[in-house]
Amino acid sequence: QITSIQVEAYISKSVFIKCKFPQKFKGNKKFIQKDSSLKIPVDEQNQWVRHDKVHMYDNTSEGVVKVFISDLTTADEATYRCGVNITDDDDPLTEIKLTVNQDHQFNTSSKSAAVIGESVKLTCNYPEKHNDTIKHICKENNEKICQNIWLSEKKRFEFSDSTAGVFTVIISNVSRRDAGVYWCGAKTRHKHVTSVSLTNKHELTLTMPPVVGREGDSAEIKCPYDAKYAKEIKHLCKGKCFTEDARNIIRSDEDHSKTPKISAKDDTELNLFTVTMTDLRAEDAGKYWCAVKDVLNLPIELMIVTKD
Repeated sequence: QITSIQVEAYISKSVFIKCKFPQKFKGNKKFIQKDSSLKIPVDEQNQWVRHDKVHMYDNTSEGVVKVFISDLTTADEATYRCGVNITDDDDPLTEIKLTVNQDHQFNTSSKSAAVIGESVKLTCNYPEKHNDTIKHICKENNEKICQNIWLSEKKRFEFSDSTAGVFTVIISNVSRRDAGVYWCGAKTRHKHVTSVSLTNKHELTLTMPPVVGREGDSAEIKCPYDAKYAKEIKHLCKGKCFTEDARNIIRSDEDHSKTPKISAKDDTELNLFTVTMTDLRAEDAGKYWCAVKDVLNLPIELMIVTKD
């Protein structure tokens, strides 16, 4: 018996559908069928397969086929079937009736900047009329497929209700790996099918926390780097390193006695290059960049509190 469910998604957004198969079909080839004509085979197992804007993934360990359809238009409105090839017969097991709504309240796309080590709040919409929806957030991978956030990371994501049809997600203790594109959405679970209709796009960029020093005092600028660069020369520049306008402040291999106001320590165990600037002046304020080889860290703003 074919299970039939309704899935509602939104124009220009994406939808993520997971079809569950009995374990006995684990090794069989799967397919996705659009309406009664177009049959798309899922040729490979345990990797993403693309057919136009339909991405498919046959996950044999979980016994599911994941289907991700991006940039939805009204032409994508159809009945989709997840099926399995059994000898000479093709057996569709699940039927998904996809409707694509032109709902303008979900047309929001925003850019947020988060400070490393702090928290950031993302605001999301979900369809009010669906009481059975589960609030959802996912992150785009390199192929622009919005994937679940790893369980180990998920504990830093806190969901809370704001008002009807709106919820917020707070990401705490933000780190470098959190940069990227996130989508909020509404998740609905059925017996054999889980669907996520994406609603809001959030582009998250990162900044380093500013360093604040008093005039006449000292300040430390800390530059973390990847362990593979432990033996390379580290640079601190005022302005973007390796550009014409940049001023080299210090390098890890320099004789520090030449610059008595500035000293540096390269801790290769902690993978941290620390520069100490003493006797600060108002003109020391500005944007500093750390670099190793051709890799630049995020800029660090040095703010000087003047005596007066």
